[in-house]
Amino acid sequence: MTTYLTPSPKMQFFDANGNPLAGGKLYTYVSGTSTPLTSYTDYTGNTANTNPIILDSRGEADLWLGTDTYRLVLETAANVLIWTVDGVSGSFSAADISYLAAGAGAVLTTVQAKLRQTVSVQDFGAVGDGTTDDTLAIQAAIDALSQAGVGGTVLLPAGTYKITENLDITLPIRTRQDASQSKARALTYRTSTITAQTLLRLLAALSQ
Repeated sequence: MTTYLTPSPKMQFFDANGNPLAGGKLYTYVSGTSTPLTSYTDYTGNTANTNPIILDSRGEADLWLGTDTYRLVLETAANVLIWTVDGVSGSFSAADISYLAAGAGAVLTTVQAKLRQTVSVQDFGAVGDGTTDDTLAIQAAIDALSQAGVGGTVLLPAGTYKITENLDITLPIRTRQDASQSKARALTYRTSTITAQTLLRLLAALSQ
């Protein structure tokens, strides 16, 4: 059985002596400003907190943040400043997580950049059932790597892909000058269906 550490179900705040900050005030602003920014009482985001949030007798409050970045200001019930913290966000993405491959000389990057080195046509809606027209989805996957300008791999999971129009393929070419260039090449291949294996062979032939 897999278990996980629960996040704090309520936020609790304390005064300078470590006592619960009963009646304390928590202000929420847009990061870097004094413009009030709404927080919420629960995960639905349907009910806004007051601003400031008045802490209960235990110094606690229900604090759910929106998608923006916040500046939080904590004061006592007598309006004495305790602290200000800027750049608080309730969400994060793969772009915020570092990735370092094993081995000497590995270069630090992000999980997002690593994942985007390979693009699956299914990420763009391809089905591969031999009936659904997957032309636009496959082209979108190819275009995504081409537009990124860093090259990568288009992944075609096992299946039969229906293609009704020509595919325009730009393949990244690795040079000896430690630079990646994109050389435009067009694939002219029109058929009712094509297996992933056949399409991969065509792509490999183009890269020669």
